[in-house]
Amino acid sequence: MGAEIALPLVSNLTAAIAVDVVVFIFAAGEAGTPQERTRVLLTGGPQNWQLPGALVQVDEPFEAAARWAVVRKTGYDPTDWYLDQLATFGAVDRDSRGRVVSVGHLALARLDELQVVDPAVAARAWWCPLAAIPWDELRWDHPEILRTGIQRLRSKLRYSWVAFELLPNPFAVTDLRALYAAFYGPRVERLSTSNVIKAFRPLLESKQLLPAGAVARLGRRGRPPTCYRFVGNPRGSRERELPW
Repeated sequence: MGAEIALPLVSNLTAAIAVDVVVFIFAAGEAGTPQERTRVLLTGGPQNWQLPGALVQVDEPFEAAARWAVVRKTGYDPTDWYLDQLATFGAVDRDSRGRVVSVGHLALARLDELQVVDPAVAARAWWCPLAAIPWDELRWDHPEILRTGIQRLRSKLRYSWVAFELLPNPFAVTDLRALYAAFYGPRVERLSTSNVIKAFRPLLESKQLLPAGAVARLGRRGRPPTCYRFVGNPRGSRERELPW
């Protein structure tokens, strides 16, 4: 957890409960490699990077605590973000200040819908590219929590529709491909547009994915990308996992 406060409740007889949140965004429409465009939210600073985290109050649900931790530590409003419990991290020595068990959470946000509620705090937060994560500078067991978050999202992308919680709506097929390539590598990045869309045939057949034409992007040359609009439930899942 990332709360820089004393832990008065923690003694030889008791333990505190915290939440830590792994937040992802994807920079749709921007230049860069897929792993440069896929980013995770960190707080703190060099040699002291942390995931947003806080202690859980006695009468506070985990989800509320996780969302409040994001507000307090990063200055962003996570009210409408996708949020899911990730895992529990309870190593005895995970926090040098006392016995603290953390309930990790996975959060997904859209870059074009980010809302700042505290600009001063948000200015100190870092949307760190996956390609540049400072693993050796993450405090406590946050490397383990972050790796678990990356693996969970990679898994969910294979069998569910959570990708649409990271993309604008409508979205370009080129961005959809880049998002999957960030987690599955160059073989996905080399797929043709038609092969990418073929993987989402069940959504097209059920009218949860609708063609949205081609959308030109300001300052970009070449043929405008093919776009689609997702109107289904992002918590839905596939009958078969992606073959990627």
